[in-house]
Amino acid sequence: MDLLKNNILNNKIQRASYENTPSDIHGQLEDYSYFIQALIELNESTGENKWVEKAINFVVAQQQVEGDINWAVDCDGKPKLDALVTGCSSIYKSLECAHNIAIAMKLPRPEWLIAREKLGQALRTKPYRFDRTWESKSRYSMDWFYPVLTGVIPKLQASQHLQARWDEFVEQDMGCRCVSDEPWVTVAESCELTMALLAAGDHARAVEIYSYLHQWQLSDGSYWTGYQFVQDLLWPDEKPTWTAGAILLAADALTEHTAAAKLFTSVQLLDASSDESMGNG
Repeated sequence: MDLLKNNILNNKIQRASYENTPSDIHGQLEDYSYFIQALIELNESTGENKWVEKAINFVVAQQQVEGDINWAVDCDGKPKLDALVTGCSSIYKSLECAHNIAIAMKLPRPEWLIAREKLGQALRTKPYRFDRTWESKSRYSMDWFYPVLTGVIPKLQASQHLQARWDEFVEQDMGCRCVSDEPWVTVAESCELTMALLAAGDHARAVEIYSYLHQWQLSDGSYWTGYQFVQDLLWPDEKPTWTAGAILLAADALTEHTAAAKLFTSVQLLDASSDESMGNG
């Protein structure tokens, strides 16, 4: 986090990876937005706000007329002109978090809410703005449930949205596939689906999906990335930190153990005039 903060303050592009060749170096816009979500988790919504403001302004500057936000910029700051459903959904949630940080600091940024509304409209009503220059990403489960997880799709429509492709992605007694056309369930996606189900008001299925995942836990407490169920193979041979993080986030959402438990299961926009939460938006 310190690396990203310093890069933002010094106007440096945050690389998506540090293993790429120079020609592949780019900064993904959703990486900046994930940072803002993390601040809410860490309860660091007070103090110096320059880096929060610079990060969000950098992202919002890449918003197109129709509301979508470019997925990345290259090392020279030139935009890569296309948009991702999953990435833009993450940005949508981060704009909510950034707004709340700004209100908590008594430095409202109404333009961030305007950008959020435009982005939400694009995600809900303008599918032609996404995956314009590459093959559709709709085979990825994240494109299916992220609009619910991040509040793009309102709670009243969320259950119907998830049900529409449930059988494509969910394997009984195992979890959620990473992609619809591969026999591979992954723990992290299953955790995120758990939280999306909670956001949709489907607590029973959220508990059920989460209950499948502990068969992939090792004795040291870590979790495998996923399971290839045709070959009966734990794959890849990795126990990544993001999988552990997803397990903890889903557990918190289910148990409401911490103050951040509802971050991904509800939408709360602080009112600048009253400092009280507004409903879903």
